[in-house]
Amino acid sequence: MASRSKELAAYIKEGMPSRDEMRNPSKNPGAVGKHMNWDKRTASAVQEYKQLQRRLNPEAPINVESFRRDK
Repeated sequence: MASRSKELAAYIKEGMPSRDEMRNPSKNPGAVGKHMNWDKRTASAVQEYKQLQRRLNPEAPINVESFRRDK
């Protein structure tokens, strides 16, 4: 389960818009579309990751937003 969790985390991080892009979509044209495409592509992986984290770390599951880079 732990190795699958790491694989999913790497897949989820790939193509994830940065915090700056999400905070300032007017300065980053295409950021909304990028996020929507990323969300559609990774929706099932995010759900599986959350379920695995609930089993592995029931008292402190990791939020997917923690993967988002600053810039």
